Amino acid sequence: MTRELTGWETTRLSKHFILLDFLADHAVYRCRKALPFEKIWNDEHDMLARGLCNALLEPLMEEHGPISVADAFWPSVFKVGHSSGFGPKHRWNNGEATVDITLYDLVDKFFDRMDKTQIPKELEKAIRNFSKIDGCRDRIIRYINTEFLCITYKPVGATKNGTPNSNKKKGEKLRAHHVRVGRYFNILDFCHSGWAVERGIDPVPPKLDKGTRCYRPIPEEGATRSFAAALDPLVAELGRVSVVRGMETDEFPRDEHAELHRWDEPGPWRLVCVLPQGADPERARDIVKKRSHVRCAQTSPHASGSHALALVVEPTDYDDYRGLRPIYRNEDRPDR
Repeated sequence: MTRELTGWETTRLSKHFILLDFLADHAVYRCRKALPFEKIWNDEHDMLARGLCNALLEPLMEEHGPISVADAFWPSVFKVGHSSGFGPKHRWNNGEATVDITLYDLVDKFFDRMDKTQIPKELEKAIRNFSKIDGCRDRIIRYINTEFLCITYKPVGATKNGTPNSNKKKGEKLRAHHVRVGRYFNILDFCHSGWAVERGIDPVPPKLDKGTRCYRPIPEEGATRSFAAALDPLVAELGRVSVVRGMETDEFPRDEHAELHRWDEPGPWRLVCVLPQGADPERARDIVKKRSHVRCAQTSPHASGSHALALVVEPTDYDDYRGLRPIYRNEDRPDR
């Protein structure tokens, strides 16, 4: 059985981003609201999304490396969401689109050579000093005790607000995007599912939302680390990938691959991701197959205008990039 693709997976916004990348907040899944693409997505959303990706995020990645998205598009069906006196923010309307991101290569650069408490400020400074996006970049807000920044896009020529740049949002309680599992990945990166979005199903491990930054390992982390070990070299050479089928729960339909997507099981495990537009699928397959724990890797054309890569991995140790970074208090240190 081939699972039917939705517009969330097939809508390509730029070389490295599909629309599903921006349904990234845990609450989009936790809310249990069905979000059918045809009823949610409109021309204004599409225009802002393409501008955000092509004018702001793609140039930013050329300068600082692949981006991981932590929070982005909040459909208007949410009665409570990200909004403030400064604008609609994550609603992606009224001429602006806001996204929470991290640039892990930049995080690592600062982590290795400076006081950890200064990292959020230095991340903000690095983006503010990148003049190529000045025409479309509006606000930048940093989050205390996390490696994420909140950035607002407005088209070139639009009136910029820019006044709350100095705002410092306090670190929120632990979420899936806080748990880094590889050079370019956190747990939330492996939870995206267009099928789940359409039906209001939650694929995010429920053990994460405990109201604190303190973290204890969950069974699914072993799978995410094993996939990161295979995909990190690919991302380093070919660019950012988009997971379109990752960890699943018993609410998902059973097909010939279902058991391999139950990542709380001992393994092996399966994942499907979409390569950047224009990336050589054979080269992608060769890169991941060099890892001894990769059982198989197959590529096929994808409806987003790129190629999909499906791989099955055995469990492997991947201890790089562990923990809640860049900053955590002693009492919040992961118990490894």
